Amino acid sequence: QMLFTSVGHDLRTPLAAMRAAVESLQDGVATDPDRYLGVIGSELHNVEALLDQLTAFARIESGAPLGPQEMVAVAEVADEAVEALGPLAERRGVKLALVADGPGTVRATVLDVSRCLRNLVENAITHSPHGGSVRVEVGPAADAAGEPGVEVRVLDQGPGFPAEFRDRAFEPFTRADPARTTRTGHAGLGLAITRALAQQHGGRAWLGAGPGGGADDRAQVMGI
Repeated sequence: QMLFTSVGHDLRTPLAAMRAAVESLQDGVATDPDRYLGVIGSELHNVEALLDQLTAFARIESGAPLGPQEMVAVAEVADEAVEALGPLAERRGVKLALVADGPGTVRATVLDVSRCLRNLVENAITHSPHGGSVRVEVGPAADAAGEPGVEVRVLDQGPGFPAEFRDRAFEPFTRADPARTTRTGHAGLGLAITRALAQQHGGRAWLGAGPGGGADDRAQVMGI
């Protein structure tokens, strides 16, 4: 049950992006039709990749070895995530911005990195107010052992995580708003999957203070 709920959650992100792109084209409000068609094609590829990895969550739970690894430019993967989720952000009236301090190259499984980043960005878009913005920052950082790595910070202008929820945010099936069910678009697995995949790559994922450091500031952070 957890496996199929996980897969269902992961499929919602590309499906939502494609639906937003198609509706924009149908409504005649797409500012660049070719770009929107490109997003649809890209997301179809991502759906196929997700279907090829139906056992991903089971793999995480079982501790099975990672998939094929290669040198991954995290900034490029983040740019692809921002581009793919652009139509969804536009439909919600949210602006996306990516700021990268270098390519952020690490050895990793590219599909896992992509899945993590899309989870974080989609989560930020979902919780952003209309007219708000989501900022994705990619830069160098040292891991717990002092080895060079990459840190990704995703910040939005939503209400932030409730203080009593912060310690449980990365647990499976947890939601800050208990009223949010699988029928509203989330199964409470996005952050859990992101943390598990980051840990499998020797990294971690956590919640950090926003630019102002206040309790209501929101920042989802992943380091690998």
